[in-house]
Amino acid sequence: MASLKKDQENAASAPDAFTLGTVVSLRADPSRAGPIIGELSAVGGRRRFKVFHSPTSIKDYFEDQLQIVEPTAEPDWGSLVTSGEFVGPAEFRARLAAVRLDNPQTDSVYSLRSARIQFIPFQFKPLLRLLRADRPRLLIADDVGVGKTIEAGLILKELSTRQALARVLVVCPKALTAKWRAEMRRFDRELPHPGRAHAPVLPQRGLRGRRVARRVFARHRALRTVPHGAVSGRLR
Repeated sequence: MASLKKDQENAASAPDAFTLGTVVSLRADPSRAGPIIGELSAVGGRRRFKVFHSPTSIKDYFEDQLQIVEPTAEPDWGSLVTSGEFVGPAEFRARLAAVRLDNPQTDSVYSLRSARIQFIPFQFKPLLRLLRADRPRLLIADDVGVGKTIEAGLILKELSTRQALARVLVVCPKALTAKWRAEMRRFDRELPHPGRAHAPVLPQRGLRGRRVARRVFARHRALRTVPHGAVSGRLR
């Protein structure tokens, strides 16, 4: 009783201690805290305040039920680093880079400068759309000369940077085969024709019994005679 009376006297001696925005907590339960968002009319000479705890919990309290929450002092970050509490800036950047590489982010292009191409921002739009998609499927249907081959190469390079690609199949008309092979070399991708002696081959299965390269070109006319199930089986 004596303690409560003393608290009331201290509150009365500092009538402006509680103002709008002051962060307070309950004396009976310091874990319940929040800012003062309004002052109500006094009752029996005792000031009352409206305290925000959450969007669904806004309570009214008398002044003697509240206490001011003292702001915590900012830590001396320099002394924490030198004492070994935290790592230095260089090690922190290295650890952060390792985490981002181990858990690829959708807002970063890891292969941004790894291709021998001119930097044209709009050619990265299909790649960014693919990275942000819940189901990574994409149809690139830009106009002639916009750079669809480069856009496809950027996607191939980025995916190979983020994960190991077991198979890559490029199907195009015969007239465009040389163009595709030349463009893919900009991304350090040598995509040989199926059946070449120097091509890396899959160990067991092949297209209609043939040994096929892990990264191959095929003319779309040649695949018209292959059952759909056989082609999809190689791409899974």
